[in-house]
Amino acid sequence: MIAALLLLASGRVRIDLVGLLVLAALGLTGVVGIHQLFSGFGSEAVILIAGMLALGQALVATGVTDRLGQLMARLMAGGRARATAVLMGIAALPSGFVSDVGLVAVFLPLVLGLCKRLDLEARRLLLPLGLAAMLGGMLSMVGSAGNIVGNEALSQGHAPQLALFAITPLGLVLLAAGVLFTATVGRRLLPAGKARADMLDELRKRRFVAELRLAEDSPLDGQRLGEVGAFAQHDITILRADRAGRMVRVGAGSVLSAGQTLIAAGPAEGMTALVDAGVGVALAGEEPRPLGAGDDEDQVLVQALVGPHSPLAGRSVRQLDFRRRTGVSVLAIWREGSVVLQRLAATALAPGDLVLLEGTPERIGEACRGRGLIVLDEPRPRVRRGSLHAVLAVALYVLALGAAAAGWVPIQLAVVIAVGAALALNLLSPEQAYGAVDWHILVFIAGMTPLAAALVQTGIAAHMAHVLVAAAQLLGGNPRVLMTLLFLLAAALTQVLSNVATVMVLAPMALQAAGLTHQPPQLLVAVVIAAVSAAPITPMSSKVNLLVMGPAGYRYGDFVRFGVPLTLLLGAVTVVAAPWLIRS
Repeated sequence: MIAALLLLASGRVRIDLVGLLVLAALGLTGVVGIHQLFSGFGSEAVILIAGMLALGQALVATGVTDRLGQLMARLMAGGRARATAVLMGIAALPSGFVSDVGLVAVFLPLVLGLCKRLDLEARRLLLPLGLAAMLGGMLSMVGSAGNIVGNEALSQGHAPQLALFAITPLGLVLLAAGVLFTATVGRRLLPAGKARADMLDELRKRRFVAELRLAEDSPLDGQRLGEVGAFAQHDITILRADRAGRMVRVGAGSVLSAGQTLIAAGPAEGMTALVDAGVGVALAGEEPRPLGAGDDEDQVLVQALVGPHSPLAGRSVRQLDFRRRTGVSVLAIWREGSVVLQRLAATALAPGDLVLLEGTPERIGEACRGRGLIVLDEPRPRVRRGSLHAVLAVALYVLALGAAAAGWVPIQLAVVIAVGAALALNLLSPEQAYGAVDWHILVFIAGMTPLAAALVQTGIAAHMAHVLVAAAQLLGGNPRVLMTLLFLLAAALTQVLSNVATVMVLAPMALQAAGLTHQPPQLLVAVVIAAVSAAPITPMSSKVNLLVMGPAGYRYGDFVRFGVPLTLLLGAVTVVAAPWLIRS
């Protein structure tokens, strides 16, 4: 358990790999029997999470979330406080049934566009957007993976699960408290100003486009572009090259030839230094012009966000061979408030990075699809589907959840049937369904499930529960003291672990503590679930925080300043309200 927590906290190892390492360690040491070792891959939690993600994608694919965005655009005009309340209210509602990361990815470009049109400060709206998506997950027991894992822990502990909407009253109270705080006190705690120093404006001051020509006796004649160190040394990126009278895109394997004309981007001083470096390169024609000014009409500059589970994360532009594979150039990386220009090709991308892309709109669209890149400069193209498709998607969702809530069929079966119906009715393509599933989370949960069982079987969970209960007794012994300690512990752990990992570690302990204090186990598990959804103290507390951090230009301290008082408020609300509102 300690090794898994350290790996997760480091952020250097993929969570699915952590799950597989845990599974292998438990199997090799014999701590868990072979019949339990792989039980997580067939667990109800894994099936339900996959089904909910796929079913939620049907709402996106049929334009339901786009219509919510249009409604939000109409209602946000009328003042900053109103804009905050409208944004959080509309974003929270679908988050109870749709992936919070997917929802924020859809709303993010739209909110940025609205802020420009309505003259609103996006830095005071993007963190509330992420908070609303997190709190919205408390509106149902399928609203987030943490909720589903918590319910699975109750089942493993032979306790009745929380009903589908058992947590909804508490979720509504927390959402109301979060909106009230954000629209009043929280607004003063959020940074003011533009969402970020505009990437294009910043680059136009420091980066130019120019035509270069290789001399007839240039030593670069016959060399491959990737082998020329002079360009990288002076932060020069070659965008296109003359070939048979046409300017074509080039890659690392492109061969340079004497007399060839190149289109290059880089700092003005770098251009000058390159010309003076004695490698047979000279400026051709006009002087260097600002980036984006007078470029080819078919080429556009677009800012895109690296998503939390983008396959590009951890790899450099050179390793990805991005330009050759996609026909799109990466001109700069925006990270934590500054532009990365030096050693650009060798810089490993990270979730939350903004990248400046140059290419045709069609190629940029193809490059972003399937690579976890979210285009920010323009709102995502609206889904061109008829209203009937949207109505059918909503109807399937309502029927599935209604049938489960009424007890007619298990929720897992209802969701699987609804996904099958969505595929049969062409509301969702198989590619969209599979693409919506977060396989990293599923493999992680499957690998960690036997660890949760091992914590109980070896007595570790019971020991942890005894320590927690003893601490509560020292502080007065009131049940709400126990809930307060449990909330604070979960809120602290989720800052370094994922919400799923925090619930998987603490839920067994909460069950043991419930047995020691004769408290309802559903109540203590609900406290853990609430804590991981209501503690945006650091960017690492949730993947949605990583999504909004880059576009807003937030710093680490911005989350701390806003998140600490908010977490304390929501913790107090949870401790006071949960015993009255949580019913199994």
